[in-house]
Amino acid sequence: MALTIKQIWKRYSHLEYIRRIYIKRLNESGVYESSFSEISQGLNKDGSVQTLSRSLPNSSWQFGKVIVNNVRLSILSPFQEFASERDPNSIFKGFLRHRSIIKIEDAFIDKYTDPDNPTEIAEVTFTGLLDSNTATTEQGFETITALDFISVLKEINVNELTLAQTTMNDLIYEIMNRSEFTEFFTVSSSTTYINSGYNATSIDVSQYDGTVMEMLEDLAKGHSIFYINPDDNTFYFKEVEPTPTVQHSFLEENNRKLKISGFREGIDRQITHWYWADTSISSIRSPEPVNHKIGTFDIDGITNAEQRQNTLDFVLTKTQEARPYFKLELPYFPIIRLLDKVEVQAFGSAPPDAARWGMFEFTDSDTLSPAIAPRWRKPAGIRISQDDTWLVRSIVHDRNLKTTLELEKINV
Repeated sequence: MALTIKQIWKRYSHLEYIRRIYIKRLNESGVYESSFSEISQGLNKDGSVQTLSRSLPNSSWQFGKVIVNNVRLSILSPFQEFASERDPNSIFKGFLRHRSIIKIEDAFIDKYTDPDNPTEIAEVTFTGLLDSNTATTEQGFETITALDFISVLKEINVNELTLAQTTMNDLIYEIMNRSEFTEFFTVSSSTTYINSGYNATSIDVSQYDGTVMEMLEDLAKGHSIFYINPDDNTFYFKEVEPTPTVQHSFLEENNRKLKISGFREGIDRQITHWYWADTSISSIRSPEPVNHKIGTFDIDGITNAEQRQNTLDFVLTKTQEARPYFKLELPYFPIIRLLDKVEVQAFGSAPPDAARWGMFEFTDSDTLSPAIAPRWRKPAGIRISQDDTWLVRSIVHDRNLKTTLELEKINV
């Protein structure tokens, strides 16, 4: 049985890796091809994909759409292979390049289980729509943007919808369960997928006249996030909660950790006094702190005073305590996910066997014992205990095969 990506990553310092890019073209009739076709490895320009990133909005309460940065593709096209459908040499001849579906898979090579038969263990790291509005032709290659599927919410206006539901969860499902969206991803009414942090029961839909994206971003404020999960290609609208169990451990005995930096106490994201805009409704931490940290917001569709109060009270539970956070750099780790609960360990003082801070400890040159051999001890100013757990808030995979996470402490 082949090793998993996680097992390969943890066990071996040398990793063999390959990125594959697949295309599912859009027919001129508006129907997609039935299956994906791989774009030739020969067309994958070095660094064809600059970065892959996903993050929660950058505060502890301003929720809404999970931010998935557009993927910028640079595909070699010396004979116009990846040019628009107007070019007779293009793979899109007879199809439409704009809104064709792109899929990116990253694979580690398991050459350890059976060295004579190396196995690829692949992970889908992005699926989305090509945007030919951004395409540019350069000498020998095409540069084009791919958009996350959630972008299709910008293409439907609320005024086009006939809505009957007024409870948050039911309304979200009613909005999303239409062919314009389910063509690209799965939508389910199960609370596994749609389960808002505060399930308001009397949403006034007449307050909205913009896009579906704008409506959902407003409805989610303070209590929920929404996104397309890359693992199951399903729409989620849910409270920000960590996974029930620890998914990954980055401890001192694990040599895969690269760097911990940017530690902050989280006071910059703490709110202790919430006020609903243009009303007298408020929610204040008890006991009231000496240093007030004030925030104000509203949700257009919640017009009932009691439900406004309930919303503020819910949001206060998420922001009244400071939550420390920091950045963790790792070798490329494509299986990490937002909301994963993780453990991290970092020492912040010199170990007892170090002669001087950051210096060699000299021992008998004849010794063969690793426990007492000369070694370099690197000082660390950030102390993080293995006893704490952290929530993954942000993930950036760069072209240099490095993964940078932002982790926020889970207060218990």
